[in-house]
Amino acid sequence: MPVQKLEPFVARYIKAFSAAGVITFSSCDGNHQNGERIVIEFEGPGSALWHGLIWNNLIRASVDLKWSCNFSVVEFSQNGKYDSYHKLNTAANMIYNARQELRRIKQDSLVDYDVNYRKHHSNEELQAMFEENVNRLFEAGISQT
Repeated sequence: MPVQKLEPFVARYIKAFSAAGVITFSSCDGNHQNGERIVIEFEGPGSALWHGLIWNNLIRASVDLKWSCNFSVVEFSQNGKYDSYHKLNTAANMIYNARQELRRIKQDSLVDYDVNYRKHHSNEELQAMFEENVNRLFEAGISQT
């Protein structure tokens, strides 16, 4: 999607995550009357999970944003919405700089999931195994370029 079609205060964040393999279908930067939050809707639970894993493993220690439990809503910080936008753009830089390695981590975490394997495991089991693989690869280290 062209960046011009995205709301301006979340556009870089959405594009950076897209480059890292997270698919979204809707976003709102909350920059309107009575806007109190940033909202991002993901294309399915896999993208929401991948977004949360990237946030927890790469960004959380450096950028203080309070995501909802499913990583789709950020309430504006006490310092105001522009402080939240600045933090979101800081995270966007981190994600974009690491995009190639993030895609490699995602791909390596899914390498053993052939059709036969998926037939014999529940979605919950597959999700848990994916999370375990991703966390293991993050622990092995990610280089920021």
